[in-house]
Amino acid sequence: MRHDSGLVREFSPIEKSVHENSVFRALVGFKNFIVAGTVPQQRPYQDYESELWITTAFHLRTITTPEELGEPALEGVHSDGVDHTMTVLLTTDNMSADSAQTRLHDNAQKNAITWEENDPKFIVTTVQHTHPLDTLIVFDHELKHSVSSVWATDPSRDATRDMLILFTRKPALEGHASWGLDSIQRDADLSDEISYAPVGD
Repeated sequence: MRHDSGLVREFSPIEKSVHENSVFRALVGFKNFIVAGTVPQQRPYQDYESELWITTAFHLRTITTPEELGEPALEGVHSDGVDHTMTVLLTTDNMSADSAQTRLHDNAQKNAITWEENDPKFIVTTVQHTHPLDTLIVFDHELKHSVSSVWATDPSRDATRDMLILFTRKPALEGHASWGLDSIQRDADLSDEISYAPVGD
């Protein structure tokens, strides 16, 4: 339901400088700690017998210009097709205080409808990332979500919103869109894999 639906998106591997960044590693460790104790509602074609979790991490910048309004979730109400979605605010510039609010919706809410079309009876809550490192973790198969537009405080110049997004799910089984693409092989160019071990008993 997006104007760019169907386009193949290619993401470069995480650079060594990011992989070794202490804040990035702490965020992944925090995500691992939270996810480890959860039992999400299961999605089809994922291996819930596995102890492994597959995480996709990427940076998402939304840009509003004097000519075009930036939409963090142009697809409207949706879910991401994973077990957990974690969103972390990195920084903003020239973004108005009422921008980029996140609504969590009951799954009965129709997909792909705009922010303005949201049915209030299906809105579970509305939250907003306002400070760097504000973090939200959602059981992606149990709640849908939508995000409002990014508005510029000064409409004569660009506004930006930078987010770190981490999708977590169980390994893909045959029939899943990512079947054959998951890998647990360590990239030889990176330092040791990120791991988290609980402290104490």
